[in-house]
Amino acid sequence: MIKFWTVLLLTYHAGSDDVEPMTSSILLPSMEICGDVMDDFYPTIFTHYPDSMAQCLETTEASTTMTSPKPKLRPF
Repeated sequence: MIKFWTVLLLTYHAGSDDVEPMTSSILLPSMEICGDVMDDFYPTIFTHYPDSMAQCLETTEASTTMTSPKPKLRPF
């Protein structure tokens, strides 16, 4: 199964509503990991910023090619 890099995007207001919302993004190797991280991470952010939002956005770049083990050297 091919996995794709996924961005965890956090949006929140750090001040009054007149100020543009702040965004933070974290790059993760799969949608599954992003969901797990969001479940652990977001409740703390929501406690301090109730107007916040978190979402996982999958990219089109495969992560399995970059995270797979190196090939073994084999004799000719």
